[in-house]
Amino acid sequence: MLKATENLAIAVLADIGINIYVKSADHRFLYINPETARTFHISVDNFVGRLDIDLLPQSVAEQLRALDDKVFETGEKQQGEESLVDADGKSRYFWSTKMLLHSPGLEDCLLGYSTEITKLKEVELSLKQANDALLQSEELFRQAFDGANTGMCIVNLEGGLTRVNRRMTDIFGYSEAELTQMTVNDLAIEEDKKVSPEFIDHAVHGGTQQAVFEKRYRHKNGHIVHCVISSALVHDSVGQLKFFVSQVQDITRTKYLERELHSSEQRHRLMLEYASDILWSMRGDGKFSFFNRSVTTLLGYEQDEAMEMSIDAFLAPESIPIAHEYLFRVQQAIANRTEPPKFHEEVRQRRKDGSLIWTEILVFPIIDGNGNLVELLGVSRDIEERKQYEIALQQARDKAEAAQIALARANAELKNLASTDELTGAINRRQFEISLKSQITLAKRHGQPLCLVMFDLDHFKRINDGYGHSCGDQVLVELSQIVRNSLREGDFYARWGGEEFLILLPYCDLENGKKIADGIRRCFAQHNFFKIGHVTASFGVAQWKLEETGSDWISRADKAMYAAKDAGRNMVCSG
Repeated sequence: MLKATENLAIAVLADIGINIYVKSADHRFLYINPETARTFHISVDNFVGRLDIDLLPQSVAEQLRALDDKVFETGEKQQGEESLVDADGKSRYFWSTKMLLHSPGLEDCLLGYSTEITKLKEVELSLKQANDALLQSEELFRQAFDGANTGMCIVNLEGGLTRVNRRMTDIFGYSEAELTQMTVNDLAIEEDKKVSPEFIDHAVHGGTQQAVFEKRYRHKNGHIVHCVISSALVHDSVGQLKFFVSQVQDITRTKYLERELHSSEQRHRLMLEYASDILWSMRGDGKFSFFNRSVTTLLGYEQDEAMEMSIDAFLAPESIPIAHEYLFRVQQAIANRTEPPKFHEEVRQRRKDGSLIWTEILVFPIIDGNGNLVELLGVSRDIEERKQYEIALQQARDKAEAAQIALARANAELKNLASTDELTGAINRRQFEISLKSQITLAKRHGQPLCLVMFDLDHFKRINDGYGHSCGDQVLVELSQIVRNSLREGDFYARWGGEEFLILLPYCDLENGKKIADGIRRCFAQHNFFKIGHVTASFGVAQWKLEETGSDWISRADKAMYAAKDAGRNMVCSG
């Protein structure tokens, strides 16, 4: 029965019209189906066991590796578009899915399968050309839309289906009239309902306006339909958003074959996964009883030579205690009649030339019916390249993290310089206007009181003329510190110009604003300023009125301040 299942799986893999292959972590092909060989014009025998970079043009190999590396790095399934130029010079495009194949105790490898979407890309190009000429030739667009051999639909900006072609009715089982009463999510299964709305929202608000994604739908008769969607946002001649044009390709059969492949591949995967690794066995007395030919390739020892060596001779000094500790645990388990542990560690081994190499070693104890140890079966895999990559990757991450920290500090410093007055530390006029607008919006929304204080130093010109501008600057620094000490958290303090300053007080009415202003005025008058002595200021206070603009509000506070000056200075007036 197992043999029949294997033969069936092989026959399915040979006849289906998609590329299927298995690769190791070092990008070596372990298996390809005939369709893959036909795609690249290379025989199956020439593929297996060879690196992709040795078989394919460098650009194609590097493109394949981009998705491969993501799979090995993240352990997650990856999908994306890949392309190549065939022997006739024609570009061919494929939608590829790649994932890790796991097997207990064995090294992961990559399973990839690709569906050719060249025709879909050609339809995409045809649709773009039709869209460019839409205003001149509606008939050309209609023919491309209705005659496409993939599902086609027009979707409005709210996600409603406004037009579909006949292929769409074939895919989902609904009539054209039924489909044009639906939205893109009426057919989607629950788990995939976020996919289209997120793309539509992102595109409408200036994000990516073209996308290819997979999505699952419910056919009218109840079964699941797997589709690849290619969607693009269309603008009119003046740039206004119009609708989305989407192509829908039914890939349900491909998904079915993927599931069938998973159910029948376990044995083949195990055979392919360890084809290039060192396979060995060790008797209970610690003597090696078998090595395959990979011991020569990887470590440089002949098979007969290796079987005469001790385990210590194969290991780097720091790895020897690890091996001894594991063998001790196996012996203890056998003596206690408990199941002996397996071994899975990364250790460094010694080559015949004395160089060291990182290997991943898996060991499986074999026990007879009486609980005695028959032998240890082991697999040693070369992971030197991966280790070097991990080291380089960690170094790159450390450098990137340091660069990010430095950039964040620089950005914070630039932001501070752009929004504050260098002398006083108060926010500058531009930043204050932004804050003022924001607080007015909040006051409108929540009905909160909002108060504005403007003050100007009395006779400041005399200070500059009599003591010099450096003393004048020192006065501004000291009074700014007094203001900050007098304000609440959440208040805004700004240098408006020269010796004029503004204070914005959220959640504060006119009476409380006058009290705060008068408290600051008294602090100024009592403070002994450097070289100057006592300094006074005149204050104007105004509470924001509903629907009043920021400039009108500031003008009222300014008039109130000049009223204080006209009334004799060193006082608070409101307006």
